[in-house]
Amino acid sequence: MAFSVKDKATDEAVRRLAKLKNTSLTEAIREAVVHEYERARRETPMHEKLAKIF
Repeated sequence: MAFSVKDKATDEAVRRLAKLKNTSLTEAIREAVVHEYERARRETPMHEKLAKIF
């Protein structure tokens, strides 16, 4: 399976992260996506936030 990143800023960000972590581009992408997925899952849904206000 392959991904093609066509956005220069995204490509540069992934390369910076991989270099900083001394890892491959694939590993840098995998870790970033897994962390963001977990963060998003823990986030309180908008309807619950609004229910607290009203």
